[in-house]
Formats: sequence, structure tokens, C-alpha cells
Amino acid sequence: MSADVRYARNGRVAVAHQILGDGPIDLVLVPGFASHLDVMWEEPRLAVFLDLLAARARLILYDAREQGLSDRLGRAPTLAEHVDEARACVPVEGVVRRRVIETDAHDPVPGVGVESDFVWHRNLRR
Repeated sequence: MSADVRYARNGRVAVAHQILGDGPIDLVLVPGFASHLDVMWEEPRLAVFLDLLAARARLILYDAREQGLSDRLGRAPTLAEHVDEARACVPVEGVVRRRVIETDAHDPVPGVGVESDFVWHRNLRR
């Protein structure tokens, strides 16, 4: 169940993202070293996994700057910029709880000091 691609602004950068599902929590999937919102839906096993997540949560997917459908500025974002770009993609209305699934490329994100906005954790738990 792919969703329309939307674009959120973070300064000069347009960050491509998709929002799927309407479950009781927001689940932000932080991309790894490479991502492309359109291409990820072409991998059947990944599409099934994302659909399962979206069935239990409001799933937020995004392409980081320099990746996929997001803008390119000719340099990779700093960790703080990457977190700001993720925040730009996350709607604030209706949020009860928020969880983040990190990939290996961005460990450890909690050092950025965003704990007040995101509850960071490594395992998907109820």
C-alpha cells in the first residue's frame, strides 16, 4: 500500500516523505545509507513489512537529503540536520506516542538531544 509522496521543507531542503496508516502511535522509519521512496515499494518483502507496520501505526517514511526523491545540496547532512529533516516530515496533530526505528547508519541519534520530541528506541515494542 504505497502512499503519495509529499514534500516537507527544512530550510532550503525539500524532504520527500510518505505517511501511511492511522494507528495509535507514530512510527518513524529512519533511512540507512540509501533510500528511495518509490523504489522501496518494488521489493515485495519490504512492501509487506511496511504494510504490516502501517496496519499498527501511522508510519512515516522519508528520503534523507541527498537520497531518493529529496533535494540534493551537494553534501551529506550533519546528524543534527538529519534529525531536523526527520522532524519536518512528522505531523504533530493527533500524536499520542511516537517511536523511531533507526538503521545502522545513524547510531547513536539520541546524542543530538531530541528526546523531548522523539522517544528513541531500537526495538519495536507495544
